[in-house]
Amino acid sequence: RDRPPGAPRQSRALNAGPRPRRVQADPERVTQVLTNLISNAIKFTPAGGQINVTVDRAGTPDNRVLFTVSDTGTGIPDEAQPFLFERLYQAPQNLEGGSRNGLGLGLYISRELIHAHGGEIHVSSKPGEGSHFSFTLPGLTQ
Repeated sequence: RDRPPGAPRQSRALNAGPRPRRVQADPERVTQVLTNLISNAIKFTPAGGQINVTVDRAGTPDNRVLFTVSDTGTGIPDEAQPFLFERLYQAPQNLEGGSRNGLGLGLYISRELIHAHGGEIHVSSKPGEGSHFSFTLPGLTQ
């Protein structure tokens, strides 16, 4: 996007925990999910905000790996969160001004891909504070 000279940029970081396990998953599909979550974070985080992507062991007995995309963006109202992963759903603030940003399929497809790999996907968010999307995938046994 074009921004005025001297305008603050978003801060982005990628953090991998100490030796995260390898996952049993299609790398192209995992990339698709991460791309969707990161794109949403960029879309809803204003200049000067932060976006963090982390990968770490989930601390579960079945060796799951935890992926997280967090931002300091606009956040999502509590009442909208249960519906975010439904097909064609868009949170109310996405529809303000009569414009639609996307089709409401990205999070639905992400959920389906994660479930197809035996994982789970979750969101926690507070309006004005940002969002935290996380998903787990089975780790390879060593």
